[in-house]
Amino acid sequence: MIDLILHPLNLRLARPFGIARWTRTHQPSLVVELRYQGMRAWGEAAANPYYGVTVEGMRQRLETLRPALQAWNPAEPPEAAWAAWDDVLGSLPAAQAA
Repeated sequence: MIDLILHPLNLRLARPFGIARWTRTHQPSLVVELRYQGMRAWGEAAANPYYGVTVEGMRQRLETLRPALQAWNPAEPPEAAWAAWDDVLGSLPAAQAA
């Protein structure tokens, strides 16, 4: 069984980052950890307020995948699982990439 662990972080930037609309000193992010038979895989997704993407929204959407992820057999090709997960995460490319 694959275990899904979500780590919300507020990463401090080395320097303030700004554009015309705002300046920020931190980047809200979600680190995704998968564990399976002693192995770990990691991914990261950054929130993007311009697109309405929040850490909490990504966390909630990824949580809906927990049962399917735990039932998935990693020995099988990932294409079928990816297609099913795309239906849930397609509107959140950062969470999908993580």
